Formats: sequence, structure tokens, C-alpha cells
Amino acid sequence: MEALHKDTLQWAKDRALTTNGKITSQALKLGSEVSELAYNLSKHKDIKDDIGDCLVVLTILCSLQGKGSLIDIIEAAPHKSLGLPSFISLVYNLGELQDKAIKNQEFDDEVRGIVSALGEIAVSRNTNLKDAWVVAYDDIKDRKGFLNNEGTFIKDTDSNYSELYEIYKAGF
Repeated sequence: MEALHKDTLQWAKDRALTTNGKITSQALKLGSEVSELAYNLSKHKDIKDDIGDCLVVLTILCSLQGKGSLIDIIEAAPHKSLGLPSFISLVYNLGELQDKAIKNQEFDDEVRGIVSALGEIAVSRNTNLKDAWVVAYDDIKDRKGFLNNEGTFIKDTDSNYSELYEIYKAGF
């Protein structure tokens, strides 16, 4: 997973997500990715990309926090299970992470909790974190776009990309 982490971090750096990104924007993005995961879980659809997308966002969040890499945080100490079903644990830790992001507080424990829950969910669907991360990275590796003034990455495939880019260039 170290190589995936390195490639993901380079992808994010190339798009200024780790230099000009905002922790709060990425925390909201993580919530969006967890919502997609919830939807696909409920419909019994493939969830590899959703789990991988969460890992991509977590990589960016950890970089923005400046406390170490996602891999460092995962390996620093095992996460203590809350004794809750995996998805509930995921949502709980997401809420705690978002709260701490807003308050500019460290959120390493929440990252460990999220990764632990994602791992449990992956195993329940006969996959693993590494395979999920590969799927997500393969999907984003050639993605282009820009980072808007709110710290959100706007994909060049978004339907209103041109309009948003003009607003961005105008400095709004």
C-alpha cells in the first residue's frame, strides 16, 4: 500500500490539493464519499471504488493536517473497536473527524477508526483496502481539473466546469 499512498499523494500534489486544499473541504468530501458507499452498500453494488475514494481523501486530509501520512497513522497504533457495526463506527468516526477538522484539532484516532471500519466493510464484501485503493487510483490518475477558492477540486468532466472555471479565474 506504500506505493499506492505515494502515487495518490503525488496525484494530489500535482493538483495542489495538498498545498492549497482546505481540511474542512476535504472533510466534507469524505462525507460525500461515505454517502456513496452507504448507497452502494444498500443496493448491494460494488463498493471497491467507494472505499478507495475514501482512502484517497484520507490521504489528502492527513497531508493537510501535516502530522504524517495515512500509512503512518494506520501503522502507529491499532484502532480500538467501538463494538459497533462497521458502518455505524465509520459514520461515528467521520462525524468526529469533521468536528475536529472544523476546530482545527488533530484527528489521527478518527482516521484509524475510519480505516478500521472501511477494512471491516471491505472484508464483508470479499475485498480488501489495497484492492479498493487500486480501483480508485486507477479511476483518478488521469483526472484533470482545478482547485477552486473554497478548496474543492472541480473535475474537468463536471457539467458546469467551464462556468466554475470562469468564476475561479475572475477571483470570486
